Amino acid sequence: MAQDLYWAYVGLTDIVDGKTRPVLYIRQTKKDYIVFRLSSQYDNKSDFIKRKYIEILCTRQK
Repeated sequence: MAQDLYWAYVGLTDIVDGKTRPVLYIRQTKKDYIVFRLSSQYDNKSDFIKRKYIEILCTRQK
């Protein structure tokens, strides 16, 4: 199951709320799931928000 994509409720960093978002599942600890949040709008995020995400670099093969 590691490194699978899922939809999960993700808490927002600037307000007490959240949204259902795509996440990349990495592993599970005794009480948490370790995931990376995914965003197609990474370039538009503030530096504070970018520190909470991992940029996905796309390479095109010919």
